[in-house]
Amino acid sequence: MEFVFYKRRWFILLLLNLFTATNFYQHYEYTAISNVVSKFYNVSAIGINLTAVIFYLNASIMFYPMIWCIEKYGFRTTTNLAIFANAIGPCIKCFALRNNLYWLMMFGQSFPAFATITQPSLTAIFGANWFKSEHVATVIGTNTVFLMLGSSLAFLSPTLIFRGVKSDEETLEGLSSISIALASITSLLFVLAVVVIREKPPTPPSLAQKARGHHLKEQSAKVLLKNRSYMFLSIIFSFVIAGSQTMSVVLNQSIFLQFSHGNRIVTIAGILSLIPGIISSPLTGLICKHYKRYKRLLIMYCTLSIIFSTFYIISLKLKFEPFVYLSIFMSGFFYSGMYVIAMDFIVEVTYPFPEAVTVNITTVCACVPTIFIIPLTSMLVSTFGASSGNLTLLAMAIVNFILSLFIKEEMRRHKANAETLALLNNNDRQANGTFASNAIARVY
Repeated sequence: MEFVFYKRRWFILLLLNLFTATNFYQHYEYTAISNVVSKFYNVSAIGINLTAVIFYLNASIMFYPMIWCIEKYGFRTTTNLAIFANAIGPCIKCFALRNNLYWLMMFGQSFPAFATITQPSLTAIFGANWFKSEHVATVIGTNTVFLMLGSSLAFLSPTLIFRGVKSDEETLEGLSSISIALASITSLLFVLAVVVIREKPPTPPSLAQKARGHHLKEQSAKVLLKNRSYMFLSIIFSFVIAGSQTMSVVLNQSIFLQFSHGNRIVTIAGILSLIPGIISSPLTGLICKHYKRYKRLLIMYCTLSIIFSTFYIISLKLKFEPFVYLSIFMSGFFYSGMYVIAMDFIVEVTYPFPEAVTVNITTVCACVPTIFIIPLTSMLVSTFGASSGNLTLLAMAIVNFILSLFIKEEMRRHKANAETLALLNNNDRQANGTFASNAIARVY
């Protein structure tokens, strides 16, 4: 059976990716330069780390409203609202560039934080509605690439903009340039989103998507909550997000405790923790497309994550700079890969439930531990040192490995595609046989 694929999907994908990049830039906008911003606003490093924690807190608050919005108003309206929130935040932060306006900066930061929960949900919905089933992992992978690009750009600030900054006037100039540029870019994205984005293509892209409505009537939400593989994958996904975000958010604090020349190391290490996602995400998506053994892939990635988390902690203890770069690069590589595997695996084991429901529940599960683990790690680093404080990363990696052993490999979406295709082929053969019989009867 032939399906039509529309060129508009590539423009929508680009807009979603740019939305993700600008949203995650704001995620690390202040924590990447916490040593500078904490002095400017006269708050502690933990106070600056809260500019990242608020993303997970607001995502938890927006869980039900976001599901309701997607179900009631659909993909297009929800996407436009999310991109609007992502744009209004930087505009507010343009007016928070005074020492006593930390509260206004946090208020502006809350708007992109409200929008961040939509990113994985909208990407999964878009992939299922506009692409073949086997290409959804690739769509998620490319979105993760832009997530890493946006995050990495934030870690260029310590070297490119704030290197050698000594006065509040110099800090103000740097923050102003960032805020104005970000407000301009995100506002343009909102205008383009209103013009370009559509709800769904005129025809479905795959057999699984076409058959979803029929199968969904036979399912109950209770079945989803009883799905052991889904629950384990949600926990693993939670610790993947918590681990990767904690490593990046607390990086500035950890590095400045261990090294005197911290600005350069924070920039290099921050980029090296995120840039691997540009390689890992599409590569893992490609592997998932051709190699359907998701459980084996997940176990392998979890094992390597344990190894390199250990190396990272040891390198901080020894203050060995090259080892910091190597371990943080490899940790970032496997965090990004596990993100893609877990997300695509979740879409598989929960079919035919809508991605809006399953991905949103998973994202909220990821927010809850992150809300507590980032401040906890920050306090542990302040109290016991960088290497001891970052032991939380190793603990989460070990839990992920243990849980991955108990997941059942259920490829429901691919099975639906195969069964529907087999049924169609069988019907075609029967139709051809009937036609041949009728033709013979007419001859005789």
